[in-house]
Amino acid sequence: MKVRIIWWIQLLINCFFFLQVVQWLEGYFVLEGGLDFVVDILLIILAIILGYALTVKFENDPEK
Repeated sequence: MKVRIIWWIQLLINCFFFLQVVQWLEGYFVLEGGLDFVVDILLIILAIILGYALTVKFENDPEK
């Protein structure tokens, strides 16, 4: 149970980090109309995927 809680905390930290990176990158994308919304959604999804990938990569469970 403790390992699972630590994993979720690490996932949240990684996702927040990548969301901050996405927020920084959004300043460089100046698009007109609805395309800006699509790019924002894609960057948020990318941030969540990268946060998950980083969490899984550093998961140290010697029993697996």
